Amino acid sequence: MKSFLRILIVFFAVCGLIAGLSGPEVYASPPVAPAKDAERDALVALYQDTDGNNWTNNRNWLSNASLDSWHGVTTDRNGRVVELDLSENELNGTIPSELGNLSYLVDLDLSQNQLSGPIPSELGNLNSLEVLSLYANRLSGGLPSELGNLSNLEVLALFENNLRGTVPLELAELKNLSLLILSDNQLSGSIPSDLSKLTNLEWLYLSDNRLSGTIPSELGNFPTLERMVLWGNQLSGRIPAELGNLTNLTRLQLGANKLSGSIPPELGHLTNLESLSLWGNELSGIVPPDLENLTGLTQLYLADNRLNGCLPEIWRDIEDSDLDDVGLQFCSDRDVLITLYESTDGDNWLENDNWLSRRPIGEWYGVTVDDGGRVIGLYLSENELSGTIPPELGYLTKLEELDLSKNQLRRTIPPELGNLSKLTLLFLYSNQLSGPIPEELSNSSKLEQLVLSWNRLDGMIPLELSELPELEMLVLSGNRLSGTVPSELGNLTKLKGLALHVNRLIGKIPVELNKLSGLEWLYLADNRLTGCVPGVWQGVRENDLDEVDLPICTDEDALIALYQATDGDNWLSNQNWLSNRPIGTWYGVITDENDRVIELDLSENELNGTIPSDLGHLTFLEYLHLSENQLNGTIPSALGVLSNLIELSLWGNELTGPIPPELGRLANLEMLHLGNNELSGTIPTEFDSLINLEELGLYSNKLTGVIPVELGNLTNLEWLSLTENRLSGPIPPKLGKLTNLTALYLGQNELSGTIPPELGNLTKLVTLFLHSNQLSGEIPSELGNLAKLTGLSLWGNRLTGSVPPELGNLTQLAGLGLADNNLSGDIPPELGKLSKLEQLYLSGNRLEGCVPAIWETLKAMTSRILSCRSASPQLRQLRHLRQLQRSSPPPIFSKRSRRQ
Repeated sequence: MKSFLRILIVFFAVCGLIAGLSGPEVYASPPVAPAKDAERDALVALYQDTDGNNWTNNRNWLSNASLDSWHGVTTDRNGRVVELDLSENELNGTIPSELGNLSYLVDLDLSQNQLSGPIPSELGNLNSLEVLSLYANRLSGGLPSELGNLSNLEVLALFENNLRGTVPLELAELKNLSLLILSDNQLSGSIPSDLSKLTNLEWLYLSDNRLSGTIPSELGNFPTLERMVLWGNQLSGRIPAELGNLTNLTRLQLGANKLSGSIPPELGHLTNLESLSLWGNELSGIVPPDLENLTGLTQLYLADNRLNGCLPEIWRDIEDSDLDDVGLQFCSDRDVLITLYESTDGDNWLENDNWLSRRPIGEWYGVTVDDGGRVIGLYLSENELSGTIPPELGYLTKLEELDLSKNQLRRTIPPELGNLSKLTLLFLYSNQLSGPIPEELSNSSKLEQLVLSWNRLDGMIPLELSELPELEMLVLSGNRLSGTVPSELGNLTKLKGLALHVNRLIGKIPVELNKLSGLEWLYLADNRLTGCVPGVWQGVRENDLDEVDLPICTDEDALIALYQATDGDNWLSNQNWLSNRPIGTWYGVITDENDRVIELDLSENELNGTIPSDLGHLTFLEYLHLSENQLNGTIPSALGVLSNLIELSLWGNELTGPIPPELGRLANLEMLHLGNNELSGTIPTEFDSLINLEELGLYSNKLTGVIPVELGNLTNLEWLSLTENRLSGPIPPKLGKLTNLTALYLGQNELSGTIPPELGNLTKLVTLFLHSNQLSGEIPSELGNLAKLTGLSLWGNRLTGSVPPELGNLTQLAGLGLADNNLSGDIPPELGKLSKLEQLYLSGNRLEGCVPAIWETLKAMTSRILSCRSASPQLRQLRHLRQLQRSSPPPIFSKRSRRQ
């Protein structure tokens, strides 16, 4: 592997594509059986099929000398071939399928030869392979899907060949892959979105092929990606904004494709970027001012597009660029102000003192600058501006306040205003602006006051406005806005003023707006709203709720909505529901002394339908149990407003969709059980706010992505089950901080990496299930610290090394599952201390030595163990030890409704 990386570094350095790469640690091979004839036969086949007599170096090949003396062959201490490096050796011919018999091979490097023909599918049998380097040959045919079986592969370098066909979906199974280099072939089809599962990927090179379709937005999910090189294909569509999430990226090369649309301002988040190449596409619009943040750029190519506007001043000193060919000028704040003057008939403004003069722009009427002369305020209200707002205003990257209200501005609001990342105030009210409200305004994340009222704006209120966490004033009244009021506006928890009156809004007032408890003024009249008004708004000082003519929402309304949405007539028990009796007498309902609902328990009651968002009006609710029913649809985000909630149990239903991140706002929550559903998406990182949580059950769903490291902040957690999902990536070492944990279930996922030794800090742990994943490395000896452990299940992984003798300290252990791994060595005699062991599963390993004598005296013994020879036959005699169950444990609910 080291030799491959050394050659790869040299190759890319010559091509000008790499700045450096450090080599990996030298591998250590476990003791194995002596070399078999099959390995020698495989090497002989390679020699014969590739004209070995004419190799540059064929020292000792076909001789009787040991294999490790053959040129390019490295063996382990048992004589098994672990490395084959014949790069730059004039191999001419085809790769024989017999190489698939080198079962201990870790590094295969046949690069820079004259090899032709297909890549043998048998290479997919090399389970130990970490590096496969066949680049710079004449290989043809398709990429074998069997390469997806190489679970330990870290480097796949097949560039500079004649490979055809598509990129196999199976490559997404290579969880340990760090370098994927398929450039300079003839690959076609689309880029598989599943490649985003390669959470350890650092380099993705697919350039100079015939790939088509769009760039999958999922490629923005790579947490460790440093290089994305896709130039020279036929890719089309927009550049995904999600690529802005790749904060480790140093090289982004998308040139010579057919990409269209604008350059996403999110690329400005890539502050580690050194090389950006977007040349030769069909990109349009201005160069986003956000790209001014890319201060480390040393290489920049943007020519042969249809870009307009101007270029960030900071790029003027980049030497390796084609900016002279882009046809755009570098822009200063003065240039932007001049453009505004010209676009809005500045000669006829009421006041234009010093504009266009040579005086400092800080002396121009309405302009405020900072100590560095950058514009921070622009105040031209009531100044007879007529015309359009130029998109170039987006280049005033220091601008904090923009007031162009009470003028005659027309046409649309430029989306480029969303590039003003420091903007806190935007007043455009009382103009003649039309068109939709740009969703890009949500990029101005510091915005506190947004007033766009009394224009001719149409379309829907953008959901993205809910992403303005500092917003205190939102005024959109007096326009032609239609559609419903977005429930997401409930995320604007700092909002003090909301005005949506005199529009064409319809539908119910979203329950989620209950979260706007700090409102001081509210105007909603002159729309076509229905339903009821959140009770929390009764205390708003200034409002027009009397004109809205809607009733205040009650707890009874919320319960009726639940009854109707879940086929209440056919519940197992619906005693008193919909009657005139107090709601505290309705089945499953408990109220406080003020008749506010504090508990709702309808578990196992044949509820069939969806959970209505109206439940968000039960603002005093502390316990909500709807488990073991037939509920479907999504979990309403409105449940996130139930700030008094202590227990939420929805397990055992048919719920789908993502877990609402709004549940992370339930700061009083102690129990959250959503298991046994069909939930998808990722585990919300917002859960790190659930500091009182003691039980979290998300088992038996379809959750993907990684286990959020933020879960390590939930230090009160006692029970955590994520088993039977599709979670990938490593087990966060931070889980070792959950020192109150008694049960940890992570089995039956796609987790990779090593078992964190930090789990040994969980000294209260009784159950630890990590089975049926893709975990590798050795079993940490620190697990021997878990003295209270009664169940340890690690079977069905890729664990190597020996069984730690420290496991003998687990004297309370009743079940031990280590089967179906790659464990080797003797069974430690210390395991003889496990006198309470009832369940044992060790098969599918390479264990040797003797069975601990103490196991002969176990009370559960029913058959006699043979005298000590080797582990394998004796383990087959341990019939008294019941095989450790493969299924995940049933959910344990230590807390239920207070009624039980």
